Amino acid sequence: MVTKRKITKNPEESLARRIQEACVVTKVTRHIVKKRRSHATMQVPMQARAQSTIDQILVSATKLLLREGYESFNTNRIAAEADISVATLYQYFDDKTAIIGSLIEGQSVRLIAALESSVADYAHLPIQDAIAEIISVMFKTYRDETRLFGLIRDHVPYGEHADLTEAAMQRIVDIVTFALRTRAREINLIDHQAVAFIIVYAIDGVIAAALNKKMSDMEYQNLSKVAAGMVQALLRSQTVEV
Repeated sequence: MVTKRKITKNPEESLARRIQEACVVTKVTRHIVKKRRSHATMQVPMQARAQSTIDQILVSATKLLLREGYESFNTNRIAAEADISVATLYQYFDDKTAIIGSLIEGQSVRLIAALESSVADYAHLPIQDAIAEIISVMFKTYRDETRLFGLIRDHVPYGEHADLTEAAMQRIVDIVTFALRTRAREINLIDHQAVAFIIVYAIDGVIAAALNKKMSDMEYQNLSKVAAGMVQALLRSQTVEV
């Protein structure tokens, strides 16, 4: 059982705790217990224990990756960090690549959840203000996971998990498309999905470059505001008369 930890400013502990509290990695269940029991009465506790072990592995993998880097990231070290046997780890993950895939998916889930919440939270604002807030959420969410995001980006070949990344990006495009379409009375765009695609991929590229340059908090915040202004200008340029 995982006990609650006291609030800490240690970024490694903070990120690991967020992952632990919100381990809602949807596809990770495909790794759960390769051999299933037939007794229905046993499935619920078995699944609960399995998910608890998976969460423990992912939290431990995150801590190890942040503390010691990708060079020390292997299944033996992860199992030791999680205080489980390597055999137990292999019940849920085929190798460290599968674990990295789940960490990537976890990042995507947290970003998507934050964006979905922001669309609802700022629905009362004019579209220009709402889109600026949504972009701010994107910048903040990436910033909160800078080290983990950077380690995965720098050391893991893109092709290994391209399907996860592309699926997440498409979901984000869908969220922004929805946000724009629901504001048709305020802003009538020529092509909602095309505009959403440009916004999402442009902002993602800017954020990746900013994190790579290791900008200060103030520089990063200013960049977020400038990016929001550019998107607002894009929306104005693509508006057609109703």
